[in-house]
Amino acid sequence: MKALFGAGLVLFVDGLTFLFSAIALILVRSSQVKKTDKSENQHFFTDLWDGFKYIKKEGVIFGTMVLFSLINFFIAPMAIFLPVVVKDVLMMGPEGFGFLMSSIWVGMLLGTMFLGIKGEIKKKGPFIIGSIVIVGLTIAIFGISTDFLVSILVLALAGIFFSFVNTLAMVVFQTRIPHAKQGRVFGTLNTAVWGLRPISLGLAGILAELFQIQWVIFTSGVLVILGGVGGFFVKSIRRM
Repeated sequence: MKALFGAGLVLFVDGLTFLFSAIALILVRSSQVKKTDKSENQHFFTDLWDGFKYIKKEGVIFGTMVLFSLINFFIAPMAIFLPVVVKDVLMMGPEGFGFLMSSIWVGMLLGTMFLGIKGEIKKKGPFIIGSIVIVGLTIAIFGISTDFLVSILVLALAGIFFSFVNTLAMVVFQTRIPHAKQGRVFGTLNTAVWGLRPISLGLAGILAELFQIQWVIFTSGVLVILGGVGGFFVKSIRRM
């Protein structure tokens, strides 16, 4: 889109979508919401702590949370590395970046469709672990690739197997966590998984200044592989 119509028009259209969303929200009718006091605001931290206590007690949930936090820590920098790789390594412009990003999302769509067609997967633990290892492998290959088509292929594969990980993990959480506790537990899970993201991005920026960005990406992929292999030795995850 950016290559065809220019950055200005694309950003203008993107801005219009936010405007339409705001108008739609204004038109929504809802009952008056009661204002919260300080004691009610404190419930957030209480719920967060209750969620953590439940996660710590449940081996499967706790092990999966730790594994996902580590994997997300190593994968998060891809968001800032990809434009640099497109420009400095693959020698492409906005169109190249668009194709690479599209390949990831197309892969995730295909992965989700595959799971929908296949139906129930009984041994979710080994499937999740294997998918994490393959995601790490594709990231490592992308890190050392200088071919545009190879990069598209490996990122599409990364999208496919990343969708396997996300979808199956969500199934595990929703089937094992009691409905009454899901809000608190999911809040704690999101805090743990995404809370490390700013640290990851900051560290990635420092490493990118010290080393070639290709090797930083390659190392991230290897660490994701090791994280997946480590998950295999966690009995609660392996037996999901």
